[in-house]
Amino acid sequence: MVGVTSCSDYLDIAPENKVPEEKVDFTKTDDMYQPVSGVYAKLRTGGMHWVIWPLSIVRDDDVWSGRIDDQAPLVDFGNFKYDNGFWGLKELWNQYYGMIKVANSAIESLEGYAENLTTEADKKTNRAYQGEVKILRAYAYYRLTQAFGPVTILRSNTQKDLTRSTLNSVNRYMLEDLKYAMENAPRKRPNQMEHKGAVTAYTAAALAAKINLNMGNYDEVERLTDDIIANGGFELYNDFYELFKIGSYCAVAIKWESWYNERRNAEKTSLDCSQLGRVGREWPCKASTRWMRLRLRNSMCSMLTLFIAFATAF
Repeated sequence: MVGVTSCSDYLDIAPENKVPEEKVDFTKTDDMYQPVSGVYAKLRTGGMHWVIWPLSIVRDDDVWSGRIDDQAPLVDFGNFKYDNGFWGLKELWNQYYGMIKVANSAIESLEGYAENLTTEADKKTNRAYQGEVKILRAYAYYRLTQAFGPVTILRSNTQKDLTRSTLNSVNRYMLEDLKYAMENAPRKRPNQMEHKGAVTAYTAAALAAKINLNMGNYDEVERLTDDIIANGGFELYNDFYELFKIGSYCAVAIKWESWYNERRNAEKTSLDCSQLGRVGREWPCKASTRWMRLRLRNSMCSMLTLFIAFATAF
């Protein structure tokens, strides 16, 4: 007599950080953009935490008044003095790695959709969507390297080895993602995209130029920025004051922007017009902004300023 027993289903726990494939119908290709939207949503809900923005700009020297108030750890961080007990650094780490995990999952889902595509047009769209996700993933790594230097490259959400990579390895990994995006995402301005405000090949080129500038690859910086100038169709905004108002949304000067406006003492209403979300009032009453300025002199000896704008308002 042989008896066989089995455990109850209380041990059947769904794995974390993984799309439940049995619940996703990858033959419904009309839903193919949903994983991409999920990555934008993660940036809006996590990557725009209030403490992340001052951590991003405190070293810029163009917004600092000299006051410390109740944010001494932020001031210390701006002076390259690190406090491993500062909760803000933990928040930045968790939010951007959370964004990377969502991006990894989105790419896995897009690959699932790709297996069910039959036309070259649909396959091209799938590659373009993967390009968008890879731009956002590279952006998350860029922010992490700004704060921490060498960090772990999380190639899979089930990865067990979390050893930190060298900074050069992380830079190369970001540039691989951005190269894919430049080759597959649309060569358009964000305000020309089907999903208005989405990142494009030119967003990838601008971020790649910034990374190459940090690496000292000046010829590549010049090549990338010359392409943006010659072919991107971007223009400087004609009224700098108006640039900080909602009327400037997706202006031709913008490579990428993220708006968030919180209306105090009132119910929030989400306006889904940029995947990144805008909430609340007709216009911001106060704005804090993040401008990544990349200035370099080209062969014609003219100055170029590239702006990647990320604006929050409350």
